[in-house]
Amino acid sequence: MKSKKRPNNEQLQRLQTRVYDAAPDSIFFFSAEDLNILSANHSAIKALGYTKEELLRMSILDLYPQEEHRYVHEALSRLHKTGSFQGERIVHHKRKDGTLIPVQPNGALLKVDDQEFVLCFCLILTFTV
Repeated sequence: MKSKKRPNNEQLQRLQTRVYDAAPDSIFFFSAEDLNILSANHSAIKALGYTKEELLRMSILDLYPQEEHRYVHEALSRLHKTGSFQGERIVHHKRKDGTLIPVQPNGALLKVDDQEFVLCFCLILTFTV
């Protein structure tokens, strides 16, 4: 069997970026401290109708209707206690046009040096025929 050369670090970095952008679900990376969105993938941008620049000026709470903020805070509390949260319930993200889309969020707490970040995958529960 012919041996294949392993990708170098630069190639792996490019592949990781492509995977992030090609993922069918919305992915957000945000600060665990102030909840500001630091990154959003292509699916999140497309599903919500915001530009990337607009999303990067928002808090993760801005994506949820006011009545679901309590759930977000409960999920973040679990996240700080256990290091992750699973989508125990369906919640909604607000699109730029004000319409709501059902999502099931799952997240993990990431610690880098003395800072904490959240990586959140949101399964979009809408179907188009």
